[in-house]
Amino acid sequence: MTGAPGPDTGGPLMFVRYAYPPNALGYCGPADFAAFREYAVAGVVDRGLVQLAQAFAGAWPYLELIATGCGIGDPLDRRVVEAYWVGNDLQATVEYRPLCWDGRLLTLGEPATETARLALDGSAVLMSGAHGIAPGDWVSLHWDWICDRLTQRQLRALRDFTLRHLDLVNHRVEHPGTVAVLG
Repeated sequence: MTGAPGPDTGGPLMFVRYAYPPNALGYCGPADFAAFREYAVAGVVDRGLVQLAQAFAGAWPYLELIATGCGIGDPLDRRVVEAYWVGNDLQATVEYRPLCWDGRLLTLGEPATETARLALDGSAVLMSGAHGIAPGDWVSLHWDWICDRLTQRQLRALRDFTLRHLDLVNHRVEHPGTVAVLG
């Protein structure tokens, strides 16, 4: 190990603090968990630590995703590491209206806020439609994943078709299927 503790060590050493426990148990990361621990004890950040962090096949792609999506060049930047392990304002916060079932009608509920993830294609590549999302953008969600930034045309279509389908389900279906399925 080379190098010395300094102001830029916050993110990498924070990563070690969170990643070491499952690594020591053999659940993820490099096989040499003792070397990983030594970095935490010494408080040193160098290329060797970065290489060990990159061996976390589960965490590293997410760190890259968060960094890329936020325009941060270093996946071990403290803000990125904190966003991954603890959560902060680098993750996307979205306001949405959930579907609600009152026993008779399916409706749009009151606006709610939740943290959503930027969608992946399985190899930690940011989907092109979700790239560069900024505060105030309208996005589509599937479960808790941001799938796309919506154009005005898409937003109108989503609103129109959502209202049309709610009307169909609530007022035009002449059988108790909705109640049977949702009730």
